[in-house]
Amino acid sequence: MRLHEFSLIGILFVSALELTRASRLSVSGNKLMFNGKSVFLSGVNFAWNSYGNDFGNGKYTANSKTTFEQWLAEVATNGGNSVRVWLHVEGDNTPNYDANGYVLGPDKTGTLISDMKSFLDSAKAKNILVIFVLWNGATLRNQNSINLYWDNSKLQTYLDKALTPMVKALAAHPALGAWEIVNEPEALVYNNKADANSCFNTVPMANSGAGWTGKWIPMKQIQLFINWQAAAIKAADPGALVTVGTWSQYSQTDVFSNTRNYYTDACLIAAGGKTLGKLDFYQIHTYTPFSASAPFKVGLLIIIVFK
Repeated sequence: MRLHEFSLIGILFVSALELTRASRLSVSGNKLMFNGKSVFLSGVNFAWNSYGNDFGNGKYTANSKTTFEQWLAEVATNGGNSVRVWLHVEGDNTPNYDANGYVLGPDKTGTLISDMKSFLDSAKAKNILVIFVLWNGATLRNQNSINLYWDNSKLQTYLDKALTPMVKALAAHPALGAWEIVNEPEALVYNNKADANSCFNTVPMANSGAGWTGKWIPMKQIQLFINWQAAAIKAADPGALVTVGTWSQYSQTDVFSNTRNYYTDACLIAAGGKTLGKLDFYQIHTYTPFSASAPFKVGLLIIIVFK
């Protein structure tokens, strides 16, 4: 089991969430709420068992169901109430792209949604909430998936043919905690690109380590990528929570002189134009060696920042 960078902040730790159809994770002010109570999500970042091949095209039953169920049991036994798991990852298995990079559906054989539901059913049996992470920005080699950042018409086919059907199908599931659009998108960013609009100006990130994949995607394109997907999720399921997992504090808080929050409501809407396309809470990852402004140096409340 991978014990990666997942920690969520709330007020009251509730180990037995008692998931029911009427219960749903939500945000109220600076609190995560569940079943009318403040909740501290304490869990594990599964990330993956079979990288990019855990869900869809029959891969869940073949590759990961048994392992994931064992991991869920271990989380529950140790008092955990939440997990984070990756879905498309780089796009090698899902979604279903045509020869020109347009999305035809969630996957080729039609099992992705049922695979996700099966995983959610197993999580529900253990009273565990699930955050599905749609994409991985930390490593991205699939050109079809890279093109979703550059070609809005291709991104729209993903929204229409894959994301919206998934969200609608799983909207009522009590184990669905939140949708995370992308893991560490700063790996893709053009990290020294000046812009008159501070939302898109990444000069402050020049020496932060961002942009390590060398893909050089402008911040505005990354923000649009997030804004459009967040809006599609909210349109399909108004009660859904949406987040992004950023690689450090440098890109998701304005608290320090050398950091900037590129994922505010205003910045996301300025990039993508969709008023529904906002985040419900922030996630900030942190790694050793810790810088002076790293979450573990300045306090746990930086790990998740409520909006």
